[in-house]
Amino acid sequence: MAVLGSRVDTRSDTYRDNRAALLAVLAAHEEQLALARAGGGARYIERHRARGRLLVH
Repeated sequence: MAVLGSRVDTRSDTYRDNRAALLAVLAAHEEQLALARAGGGARYIERHRARGRLLVH
């Protein structure tokens, strides 16, 4: 497989700032996904159960 070249300087301050910002966004996204996978939180799970609905896992 051919190696693709790049002129991105991974040691630059701009790159490091952008990488840190991206990692923060990804962490927040993972938290939201975990909350969604958990059914939206205890409040929403209880609301569904009170209405007689089944939770999907």
